[in-house]
Amino acid sequence: MATLIPMPKWGMTMQEGTIGTWLKNEGDQVEAGEDIVEIESDKAIQLVESPASGIVARILVAAGETVPITTPIAVIADEGEDVSDELIASATVAVADDTPVTPPPQSAPTAAPSPPRKRGGRVPASPAAKRLAREHDIDLGTISASGPDGLIVVEDVQAAIQDAATPAGPVSTIAFYCRSTRLEGRLYLPDTLFQTDAPTPAEDPSLPGVILCLGYTYTQDLLVPEMARQLAQAGRACLVFDYRGFGRSGDATTAVRPWDQVEDIRAAVSFLAERPEVDSSKITLLGISLGGSHAVATAALDPRITAIATISAAADFRRVLRSTRDDDSWAEFLERVNVDRTTRARGGDGETVDAWDIIQPDTDSRAFLDALYGEFPHLACQLSLETADALMGYAPELIASETADRPVLLIHGENDELVPPTESESLATAIGNSARLVTVPDMDHFDWARPGDSRYEKVLETIDVWLAELDH
Repeated sequence: MATLIPMPKWGMTMQEGTIGTWLKNEGDQVEAGEDIVEIESDKAIQLVESPASGIVARILVAAGETVPITTPIAVIADEGEDVSDELIASATVAVADDTPVTPPPQSAPTAAPSPPRKRGGRVPASPAAKRLAREHDIDLGTISASGPDGLIVVEDVQAAIQDAATPAGPVSTIAFYCRSTRLEGRLYLPDTLFQTDAPTPAEDPSLPGVILCLGYTYTQDLLVPEMARQLAQAGRACLVFDYRGFGRSGDATTAVRPWDQVEDIRAAVSFLAERPEVDSSKITLLGISLGGSHAVATAALDPRITAIATISAAADFRRVLRSTRDDDSWAEFLERVNVDRTTRARGGDGETVDAWDIIQPDTDSRAFLDALYGEFPHLACQLSLETADALMGYAPELIASETADRPVLLIHGENDELVPPTESESLATAIGNSARLVTVPDMDHFDWARPGDSRYEKVLETIDVWLAELDH
């Protein structure tokens, strides 16, 4: 039976949505709950899941088009089922009569754990096939068997692994692991790889790799997808992923632990370096805010990283947290953190606060965040004071000199009050001659996150030109 997918309504103010990238093409098989399309807004991209299993029978709205909420955008049908224009027209009327607010995918940490993934039932398979499937997190129920009496053999699993590693289009959902936690993300590739007249064979393009290291409480759907897409269209493989405990990666957490996130980034390097599309000798980290600090710290530990670029990075987070508080407020804050540390050491529950009570935003940053959370209230989150404790012990400038043998680009807004420009200056001093510092006039902390804004364009142009120099 045909199932219509309407343009969803996320948030009370949403009246229309823009199709970003279709993750499935017409004729593709899709499972219920599988991501099928990106929907864009000014600040975030949300993924729409298929409401039913079947074939993508019709794509009704092309990428880049903007349509009102409830407009049919695709039809899922059984294989061979006829989907007529009359059926779509009648479904359009039914959808238009009912305009519920669709809850968006959970992207911020909460106390509730993520539901377990559905796995297939008992499937006949050889022991070696079962072991290989477990190692690669492949559901045996999704594999076609070629062995006797429907037995799945190793060759069947190997074929499934190869299929999973072959992207169907410019944007594909991916997963890898860090300390047994499944980290999920998206891989952005150039459109040209999927054109029939592509000058470079898709099976061996040897693209430079870029890993986008997200900032404080960010997720892969928030603020960065357009940047990733543009970097990919310039001829790169760009990976964006959620740190463990955030977005779609693992059970939710209320603590930001910088060194855990550095470890996640190193796992991402391992994943991207093994992709057949990627030249493993050209892996760049591009970090934003806290992610910029992570990029420096990760590269200091990992020689596989060949270049580092940052936007509004901090060299010492204790200094950043101190810079927004007067003497009395700082003393009170330190006392709360110390009490919380003692409480946790005794087995008690620590104090949980709004994420932006730890890193305190300036007036312009607060206005940006209020507008963001007004549109996407589910993105606001609570964090424990363990986060403050962890951040105050995080100073990448202490090991930044270990990146002195590689090119480093440090971009900072001249008017950034959340993370002052002196932080990038400190990193540049610690790194030495290989660091290039670019200060963008009239740019606040979040101005890089406004596609179409002249400051966003300046940041992206600076990064693109710098990367092009490295590529040659």
